[in-house]
Amino acid sequence: MIIVILATLTCALIGNFLVLRKLSLMGDAISHAVLFGIVMAFFIVGTLHSIWFFILSVLFAVFLGFIVQWIVERVSISRESIIGVVFTFFFALGVLLIVQFAGNIHLDTHAVLFGSVEFSVFERFVFLSFDLGPKSMWTLGAVFLLNIFLIKLFYKELKITTFDPNFATSVGISPKLIHYLVMFLTSITVVTAFEAVGAILVVALLVVPVVTSYIFNKRLNFMIGYSLFFALLSSIVGYLFSVYFDVSVAGAVAFISGVILCFVVILYKMFAYEQTN
Repeated sequence: MIIVILATLTCALIGNFLVLRKLSLMGDAISHAVLFGIVMAFFIVGTLHSIWFFILSVLFAVFLGFIVQWIVERVSISRESIIGVVFTFFFALGVLLIVQFAGNIHLDTHAVLFGSVEFSVFERFVFLSFDLGPKSMWTLGAVFLLNIFLIKLFYKELKITTFDPNFATSVGISPKLIHYLVMFLTSITVVTAFEAVGAILVVALLVVPVVTSYIFNKRLNFMIGYSLFFALLSSIVGYLFSVYFDVSVAGAVAFISGVILCFVVILYKMFAYEQTN
């Protein structure tokens, strides 16, 4: 449950800036295309348990963001179209490489698509002969703290470039640099959450709690707080749901996130209707 909670909180935190910047599809793109980076990192390092595997996976994910931005700046095609082309290309290439060359290791298509949080507790973090718990718990916790630190450090820049990039440029803040900061945080978040929730469902954790929060609150600081609350709620209820019905943990968490979103929409519409009458 701790691993699931950390995964949802980490995704929801950076997801606020993806949604507000209309880059939700970029989160989807990175979550899919990072598969190619993970496979290439495995081929280079030869193991899934090396720090270099993690570093190379993040670098490949960041590289995808650079590719999309580079194409967007040079062709008169919508960003959404370019993202759709790039992420499907890299995702398909990653699946082909897994099926062809990595089918006999713990990097199969099922784990890639749906995650394997149920088995993450068996990969332990051992320091000086002391078992400190699941490795995923520590990596997700570290990335969550890193996201908090960098978002707090660059909060003013993130807020200004999100809502008024022209004003940000006039006061000496580079929207492009802040954009790459968001892409970096998204990439490192996706890579760490990848094993827990898989490529298909990580986008739900990036977007759904944030959209739920945005429905009834438009102030950024409150929006971040509410999105973390909804992420926490969906992770706990989703985990209990998966245990009770014996279904995929990641799938249950994403399903409960959608249920909470629908419930909030209904309540909001009911309240708005009562206010107008």
